[in-house]
Amino acid sequence: MTIYFLDRNVVSLVKSVSEFGNCSGLIKKDNKKASKRNLNMIKKLRRQDKIKNIHTCVLSIVEGELGRPQNDVDMKKVAEKEIQSMGSFFKKSKTDVGALPFIQCNSGFFPKGLLEESADCVCSFLEFVSSEIYQPVSKKKLGDVRDKILIKAFNLNVDLKHPAVLLSIGALYGSKYASGVIKPSESNFNKYNAYNDIMIPFRISRFLFKDSSKWKFLTMDESLLSYVEKNLVSLNSASLFSSGKYVDYRVSENFSTFLDIKMFEEKLDEKEYKQILHILNNPYKHVGVEKIP
Repeated sequence: MTIYFLDRNVVSLVKSVSEFGNCSGLIKKDNKKASKRNLNMIKKLRRQDKIKNIHTCVLSIVEGELGRPQNDVDMKKVAEKEIQSMGSFFKKSKTDVGALPFIQCNSGFFPKGLLEESADCVCSFLEFVSSEIYQPVSKKKLGDVRDKILIKAFNLNVDLKHPAVLLSIGALYGSKYASGVIKPSESNFNKYNAYNDIMIPFRISRFLFKDSSKWKFLTMDESLLSYVEKNLVSLNSASLFSSGKYVDYRVSENFSTFLDIKMFEEKLDEKEYKQILHILNNPYKHVGVEKIP
């Protein structure tokens, strides 16, 4: 059995095919490359449509379709549309159809959706980071901007070992890998989308069974795919729908251990590499603050 977690962009393709009954909605006349990519993904999903497999849109439901935090009413609407589309598209593979009655009957159970407790703080932090690094920072100013980012995170009550912080530092130092996840922009930055992408590895781990050995994340975003595959960590001890401080703590503690730290090798020499690793291992000490319990 393989569990396939579909990113929002893949769920959108499934919804289009389910709505039109064919792939006409996936053809972009002015973009042959995108059209081919869309059609190839649908072909891949068709090949995976087997009785032994599971395809879930849970990540898309948690994120929502508004580009901003959703309440339980928004989540219910999204869940109904997407689960029904999934059920229509997949003929053999198991989907989230069995969860639909629960979602429909429990309006008000998740008043703030399923976001982690620290979501608002991290989103504000990412907005700040984007304004600082949407264009390359000169080598002379790297240290100052790095410390500015760490202090801003602390002031917003974001754990300095949270993945958003470490990826931000990576992007600052020129890592294409990290920038590809955050996607900083001067005018079109969506902090909510960036936050949801960053949290995908941890959300997947919360939904996996302890004995699940086979899983795959399906997305049209190559940078995001690489990030998720390299940084999925086990948070099985956290409950499925928990959004409290315990999960936030586990995210920060695990990420600093499992992060693909090689992203810093892209632009740094050996001395600089060792220095940044030392700072990231001791961020509170470096900026002269104490971690808030």
